[in-house]
Amino acid sequence: TISQDVFVQLEINFEPETADNITKIKFSSSNESVIKAGQTNGGIYSVAPGIATIKVECEDVFDTCKIIVKSKLKDIKINFSDNRPIQKNTVRKINIEPIPENALLNNLTINIIPEDIATYDGFTNSLKLIDTGNCTVIVSNDEFSKTGNLHIEKMFKFEIGE
Repeated sequence: TISQDVFVQLEINFEPETADNITKIKFSSSNESVIKAGQTNGGIYSVAPGIATIKVECEDVFDTCKIIVKSKLKDIKINFSDNRPIQKNTVRKINIEPIPENALLNNLTINIIPEDIATYDGFTNSLKLIDTGNCTVIVSNDEFSKTGNLHIEKMFKFEIGE
């Protein structure tokens, strides 16, 4: 799976590695409106969202690879997994949704500034809200960056007495 508007150089492995007819390789795409394939260099370019099969052939031997092209990421929507208040000393799981919804969310990096207010845990996809105050959340990858502000409030504790 790759994003729209991306060039990828395919890697080809030969068996045996000493084959002498490797200069006669041809590449083709089953759907040129989705992926354009270079005839001999192994480079492909994703044109539009969809599915295409790339065929690599060398005389009477061939192989194929199905590639899915997703829309280019234009924006993201970030929200918490529940509606609890954003409070100090809590951990909140976050959801990141691509816009358009069929865009590829790959290689995202999430940074929080300053880290003494909140930190991001990529393993659990959650924010640890450490202290009250304001922090900046930066979500980015090679093609995209979005910045937002987060305000963390004090946690209120209620005790019921007799």
